[in-house]
Parts: sequence; C-alpha cells; structure tokens
Amino acid sequence: MKALFEFIQLPLSLPINPVWDLVICLILNEVAYKMAFSLAGRNGVTSNERFFIHWSVRVPLFFLMWILFCMGIYVFRFVQQNLIWVVLIGATILCTFLVLRCWAKKHKENACQKKKMAEEEGLLKKEA
Repeated sequence: MKALFEFIQLPLSLPINPVWDLVICLILNEVAYKMAFSLAGRNGVTSNERFFIHWSVRVPLFFLMWILFCMGIYVFRFVQQNLIWVVLIGATILCTFLVLRCWAKKHKENACQKKKMAEEEGLLKKEA
C-alpha cells in the first residue's frame, strides 16, 4: 500500500520552487501520517483493520491538503498579479454594500411608520 501511495504521490508537485515543493509535500505527508496514525491507533482494532484504516484515511487526507494548498497558491498568485483589479472590485462591492445598507435603514423606518399608520387606520375603521 505504501508503494502505491508513493507512486501516486510522486508526480504531484506544487506550482512553486522545487525545494519548497519538496518541503511542503513532506510536511503535508507528515501531517496526514500523524492524523491517520492517531485515528487508526484506537483500542479494540486488529492489526489488519488498523492498517486499512490508516491508509484509507492518509491517502485522501494528503490529497485534500495538497489540493487546498495548490488552490491557495493559485489564488495568491492571481491576487498578486492582479492586485489593482482585486482592490477596485473589492472596494466597489464594499461601497455598494454600505450604500444599500444605509438605504435599507432609511426606508425601513418609513416602511415601519407606514405599517403602523395602516394598522391604526384599520383599527379605527373596525371600531366605527
């Protein structure tokens, strides 16, 4: 099982410097190993079951962490290369949100007043 894991893991690399790629993959592999070992080390489990649990947790966990790390690197590079656009779009979204929030607060008071007036008129008409 270990040979299969290493065979599958071998072509995976992060889109960064090869030295950092090796260090990060080593850390991800170690984290996946520790988590799988702690999960498989529960009492009342036989050796074969422990082996199966260890590898069935370690492999998907490593690939999940690797995918998240790759996505993080690509997002960081995109933001780094398009910083002006990211800032402009973010500022536009923030300003739009603030304007709509202020508008909603202002019109909410008017809507509440209209609702109260309608209720009062309805009560007056019912009494008459």
